[in-house]
Amino acid sequence: MKNRLLIIVITISFVFTIVSCQKFLNVNSDPDTTQNPSNSSVFPAMLAAIPRGTQYDARYVGKYIQNWLTLANANGDTWDRHGYAISSDAAGDIWRQTYYGLGKNLDYIIDNGRQKGQEDYMGASLALKAYMFQSCTDYHGEIIFNEAFKEGTYYFKYDTQDIVYKGIDSICRLAITYLDIAANKTSTNSLYIGDYVYKGDVAKWKKFVYGILARNYNHLSNKSIYSADSVIKYCDNSFTSVND
Repeated sequence: MKNRLLIIVITISFVFTIVSCQKFLNVNSDPDTTQNPSNSSVFPAMLAAIPRGTQYDARYVGKYIQNWLTLANANGDTWDRHGYAISSDAAGDIWRQTYYGLGKNLDYIIDNGRQKGQEDYMGASLALKAYMFQSCTDYHGEIIFNEAFKEGTYYFKYDTQDIVYKGIDSICRLAITYLDIAANKTSTNSLYIGDYVYKGDVAKWKKFVYGILARNYNHLSNKSIYSADSVIKYCDNSFTSVND
């Protein structure tokens, strides 16, 4: 009888503990760490991340292409001699911003925009994704593209530039599709709240995408598929005046 009473008491205590923990977790959320932030609060950080990646790495690219020279010793430094500092993160910021700084954050904005009908945010985020992949492959050559952001993966396949370039082209065209949808909506778009670059002007975001396509196509200049007419067309559709 005593054993039965002990089992009942333990069972009741266990159930009470579970219920109490659930209630505790329900009421003790951190208001400073939003689990489902709005696109307008996430997007500005994406814009701010790009200059860091580009400008930080420009310090080293500038030495490779001899924009400047560092006379650390009689023979210059590692970068002047087209070397690489294996033990440091130097010259790795474009890579970092592509896969970490923007990476899944852009996917979050795109998925959130799809749920809320914010095609303006979707188009602009796809434009930034295309821009970062374009910058990353131009800088590093073969990169992780098709398997990028694949969850539960420890070893990633690197794709050749011909695959990456075609993928960037597809992302750009998808971005234009969503920007066109946003432009044709009668309601005011919400992109202007978090867009500190073009103030929500989807027409300028489209021009930005055409600029990426112009860069993408022009870099094929040593290939049989190079089309000067396409490069000119995308340039004409991109920024054409100081007002842009």
